[in-house]
Amino acid sequence: MEETKLRIIDHLQKNGQAIIDARLWLDTHPNHLKVLQEAQELVRRQRLLYRSLQQEGFTLQNFSDHPPSTTSSWLFDPWPWEMG
Repeated sequence: MEETKLRIIDHLQKNGQAIIDARLWLDTHPNHLKVLQEAQELVRRQRLLYRSLQQEGFTLQNFSDHPPSTTSSWLFDPWPWEMG
């Protein structure tokens, strides 16, 4: 059972890093739909891994379980020098 948890955690870490990499790429290439679709699939897989780990009696929290969108919201937020 402990080996199963460690294997799932290893997959979570690798999958989470891939999600971060995809999000960084999408920050500069927002129209790259193939990467967007791959990132969304990674997020779906990440959620399944979390559920598997919870079934083993272990829980984690992570920011990478929110799917990326085609536009980054920070692009539309005011820049620091625009705030009055």
